[in-house]
Amino acid sequence: MPIRVRGKGRTLRAESRVSQSDVREHVFEQMKDRYRKAMVNSFVNKMLWLNALRKDAVYNTIKQTVTDLKVKDEFDDEEAWKFATSKRKYLFDRLLKCYEAPELSSEEEDEHTDIHVEGSQGGEGGG
Repeated sequence: MPIRVRGKGRTLRAESRVSQSDVREHVFEQMKDRYRKAMVNSFVNKMLWLNALRKDAVYNTIKQTVTDLKVKDEFDDEEAWKFATSKRKYLFDRLLKCYEAPELSSEEEDEHTDIHVEGSQGGEGGG
């Protein structure tokens, strides 16, 4: 039974020894609209997130530290971001103080109560 791949007025048949690159090109052409839509959606979501981030006080404080490190101490981008987030970790601690953990349903609580840490003996000072 011949394998047929249809699209744009042509049919590719397995018995005609279609090259793998022809099949890839054909499939890519069929999928291009879906790829583009996924890329656009991803891009828009990232831009919305970035715009919200730029208004965030923690981000702006850390960004200023990054800028200072790059100018004064000649740090590169990765080095500056890592050092700045480490230096400003108290800002994250402040956010965590305000964080309220979501309520767990009784089923979720049952799943999370059976926590076992390997090597622990339980009780105070067990080890």
